Amino acid sequence: MVATLNSRAHAAKQLPPGVQLQDRVVLFDGVCNLCNSLVKFVIAHDHAGQLRLASIQSEAGQAILRWLGMPTEQFGTMVFLENGKAYTKSSAALRVAR
Repeated sequence: MVATLNSRAHAAKQLPPGVQLQDRVVLFDGVCNLCNSLVKFVIAHDHAGQLRLASIQSEAGQAILRWLGMPTEQFGTMVFLENGKAYTKSSAALRVAR
């Protein structure tokens, strides 16, 4: 699933602190063992340091979710934010893996 961010709506809203629109951010569930395995994989294979990681429970993760207009409670998927688009579920996982 992919959601294109409405540039007008988001232009009016300030980005969360420390986040640039062109950043590639992986939001993951910090209490999920499978998600933590994904994070270890990403760290081991992101030699160029292109990806930023944040758990959805963190202050930064919650701020990004609010900015995207996504739920901050009862969260059941990872999110990959890339070039103004938010990817979820398998779309997010495939983009992170590439």
